[in-house]
Amino acid sequence: PIEDKITIFPLPHMPIIRDLIPDMKNFYEQYKEIKPWLQHKTPQDDLLNDSDIADVVTYMRKAWGNNASSVSINNVISIKDYTSTAQDLMPVLRMK
Repeated sequence: PIEDKITIFPLPHMPIIRDLIPDMKNFYEQYKEIKPWLQHKTPQDDLLNDSDIADVVTYMRKAWGNNASSVSINNVISIKDYTSTAQDLMPVLRMK
């Protein structure tokens, strides 16, 4: 026999349906909202596509009052054709 009295309380933020069974409806609604953020991503999900690269490099070249030209998707593709991912992509920044 247990000498000490044990008191069990329901979770304070969840309504009780019966005995100690909580109503999980709110939990599942919240879970549905955050589920996309819990999904496992593949390494490819974090890569930028050519359009994103062109946008980022254009921003970098024009930031802080620089008068550099925009970088197009075709510029990015042509640079990628003769560089590898192991090399730096500084030629894009040096474009006129």
